[in-house]
Amino acid sequence: MRAGGWRVIMVVAPFVAVCAGGCSSLNLNQGSNDRLQEALMYYHAHLRAGDIDQAGAYVGQEAYEQFAALHDQKRSQMRIEEFTIQSVNPDSKSSRAIVIVDAETRNASSITMKTVRFREEWLNRMEGWRMVKEDMVVPKPGP
Repeated sequence: MRAGGWRVIMVVAPFVAVCAGGCSSLNLNQGSNDRLQEALMYYHAHLRAGDIDQAGAYVGQEAYEQFAALHDQKRSQMRIEEFTIQSVNPDSKSSRAIVIVDAETRNASSITMKTVRFREEWLNRMEGWRMVKEDMVVPKPGP
């Protein structure tokens, strides 16, 4: 190889390394978002099915008592029939995501449906995405 060829490699190599590093971090973020979407799908499917133990696997310890009080069918009269995820806002810097969910609910002794909105805070931990806070916000206004 000519001497000039080495100069080109020396100039181009750092640029290629930086680009490769940037691309791999984008892929890591994309993978994290995919894992968040998967966790949301399974968590809400288990809730809809009334499988609190399986849904609880996606809940952080600090939020479990609140989660159980809201969703455990032995402690709550609210039954969730359907979910619609309205928005998912991940923040890659803090490894958190705010998720807004509308749920069609009914009282255990009623067939009347009501739409309520949940604000969920999710945190990406070593074991995966976990819900660390959930609030039922003002019921969604009807038509």
